[in-house]
Amino acid sequence: MTNNNARQVALQHLIEDDAVGQLRRRDGLMATLGREGSALKLDWVEGVARLLAHPTQLEEVEAEARDIWGRGIRHMIWAGMGGSVIAVRVFCDLGFCNGRDEGQVTIYPLDSTDPAALNGIVRKIAAAKHLTRPSGEEASNPAFLRTLLADVMMVGVSMGMTSEEPITHLEWFTALLQQAGLRPAEHLLVMTLPDSYLDRFAHEHQVPSRPLQLDGGTGTGGRMSAPTTRVFLLPAALYLTRLSGASGQLRSVLQHAWDEYDLALATSRPAEHPFVQLAAALSAASRDGACRLLLGMPEGWQAFVSWLEQLMEESLGKGGKGIVVFDDQTLNHAAPGYQPCSDGRDASRRRPALSPRSAFPCQQRTAEPTGSSGRKFSGLAVEHGPLWLSATYYVRRSACGRELQGKGACFTDAARSVAGRVALEPGVARWHPDAPCSPWGHEPSPAGTRLRCINVCKGIARICFG
Repeated sequence: MTNNNARQVALQHLIEDDAVGQLRRRDGLMATLGREGSALKLDWVEGVARLLAHPTQLEEVEAEARDIWGRGIRHMIWAGMGGSVIAVRVFCDLGFCNGRDEGQVTIYPLDSTDPAALNGIVRKIAAAKHLTRPSGEEASNPAFLRTLLADVMMVGVSMGMTSEEPITHLEWFTALLQQAGLRPAEHLLVMTLPDSYLDRFAHEHQVPSRPLQLDGGTGTGGRMSAPTTRVFLLPAALYLTRLSGASGQLRSVLQHAWDEYDLALATSRPAEHPFVQLAAALSAASRDGACRLLLGMPEGWQAFVSWLEQLMEESLGKGGKGIVVFDDQTLNHAAPGYQPCSDGRDASRRRPALSPRSAFPCQQRTAEPTGSSGRKFSGLAVEHGPLWLSATYYVRRSACGRELQGKGACFTDAARSVAGRVALEPGVARWHPDAPCSPWGHEPSPAGTRLRCINVCKGIARICFG
């Protein structure tokens, strides 16, 4: 069967199964795929339409943004994990609220418990104010801390019930505010689900809190945080309200997004909708339920890849099934598993050069390792014993020597490819000599994609690279 025929067959299946209708009605297989435990997480499907129908909710977020600016806040540390922060990081990497424009709040995404990441943000804020950070005990000088933090706010975000990392960040920042003699409630904000660990923390410490969904709902998963939750809307409002004092700017952005989304066309004439066509093409290209998607972005949009990667991989399957997103790159023709396109064209793509970044988003994936009741780890946990993390999906190429937080040495051989698997045991991160190689082979690591560290904190193992 040719690729075109396979796409037509897949498209016909989507039409016969009424896949888009299932999404909108929240029934059938789409309801099964859209559940996290017993909770249905499909509010994103028509979330934009609901916001457009209630524009006053969007205007309230714009008012919140103006209030933050009016209170003198010029720097915002956005603390979260996974979907709670990755959309914000992409927003900043695309050039918004990243400190380059005068008259804008600068946002610093924080998704690591590594003390070096916290210290790095403090250094950036100090540099923006032309402050020389004291060393030793002088670094805790109240006068210095007051000057440093007087216009800084930390936003702690969790789109899950049990995330503890934002609490750690808030406790650290609260201690600094107290040393500076500043009122924590004026410099802290929490966004989370009702009765989550973070919500309880906010109540216990009298930290101002806002619902993630503007309607107070809880049916949006973390990876779907943009564009219908405050995870996207507040940063966007902070940027837009500094361009103009007029209300309704968020509504204009979302209206444009909804017009492009065109759910009505997808429902009535799915064969004509580009996103339904894309779904059929990906299905046709899959082998044994898995598909590798090489994604080439236009100039200036490279940062968008990390958001799409999380969105598609977490939504469309784990455990060896679903879609794995790679940014465009050169393939190793000699590697096991390499296949050219069915029409004879070379399947490899030349990856655009990446400029180094100070930080690249931690790719958080959670899965229950077999035999490990109640413990969750980031990464794709496929076995128990040592915990196997499938580094193929996230790290791609080679590692640099960095420490395993509080656990000793990690990846000291910078030339070794990690396009196979990494064995993580208590106190040790080491190579597994029998790990399979991927078709991406053992090529030099492009700038900006080196493994930075594996953080282990409270049972969470996270791969960070940048």
